[in-house]
Amino acid sequence: MEKITNLAALAAKIAELPGVQSARAWTRVPGKERIYIDLVKYNGGRHWNGGRGNTIIVHIDGRIEVGDSWAGAATYRRHKEMGTLDAIEAIVRGED
Repeated sequence: MEKITNLAALAAKIAELPGVQSARAWTRVPGKERIYIDLVKYNGGRHWNGGRGNTIIVHIDGRIEVGDSWAGAATYRRHKEMGTLDAIEAIVRGED
């Protein structure tokens, strides 16, 4: 995978996807830059899982790390149906 060069622009593009609550670039440590993506929660109490469906991390080298703390099965299924993860991967690969 090709190294990502503009995290802020990539984060802005990801933030526009349906099902994405927020996407923000973290650039404090050279070589360890990444994007934190919080997904929308589709079930459960208002504060369950910190108010987010899950967190995805996109590393500067293009690796995508999907957290395992889904806010319930309904949230996981809804994101699968919507293709949220596939859409994020396509943007990271430059296939958008």
